[in-house]
Amino acid sequence: MIRAFRLSAWTVLVVFTAVFFYIAAGLIGAVLIVPGAPVTEQTDHRIGLISGPIHYDFLLPLTPRLRQGLEFARASGVPVDDPAAEWLIVGWGARGFYTSTATLADMELPILWRAAVGDDAVMRLDLAGRIENYDGIDLVALTKPEAERLEDVILTYIADPNALPLPGFTLTDAFFPAKGHFNLIATCNAWVGAVMRAARLPFGRWTPFPQSIRLSLYWSGLSARG
Repeated sequence: MIRAFRLSAWTVLVVFTAVFFYIAAGLIGAVLIVPGAPVTEQTDHRIGLISGPIHYDFLLPLTPRLRQGLEFARASGVPVDDPAAEWLIVGWGARGFYTSTATLADMELPILWRAAVGDDAVMRLDLAGRIENYDGIDLVALTKPEAERLEDVILTYIADPNALPLPGFTLTDAFFPAKGHFNLIATCNAWVGAVMRAARLPFGRWTPFPQSIRLSLYWSGLSARG
């Protein structure tokens, strides 16, 4: 009985220590900023990062260049040519969790566990019209080359141009197979950081949590560009 209690206590201690170091690493990695490319032009192209309780999405202006690059989405039923559409919303996540969890109320433990230990990745594309209220959106001003690099990097994560035969969350969204593999290290927020760094923007080395994204935006100086 005593031995079982000691074993249980050690298990709790090990789990608590692992969680503590995981959270600490996610916050420290956020402020270890990887420098970006020098800024030599005006930062007059604005993008957004939409924050949620556990997840960040990209918000990209639907420029003619971006609409042209979304031919695959158009073919899959995403109405990218709708004149009322002004923004593209892009997210990356675990296939099982992301495609079935529109809100936290939809969360199920088996799906959450699968995402934690590893799952195939998907990307969700959706559209937004004119935005009047930017609450919950971190705006960042980029140069034209930065904005175009960011768009190009994001679209390289599309593994298959054909949308998955799954219901979306809105009338205008679709899920696509994505490159990468989701797990506790490669989270949706860590993907956002990887995209930012690949686009040669200054950002934290590892950003697994929404709080990591917010810290990186501040410590990198990108939030000051908004």
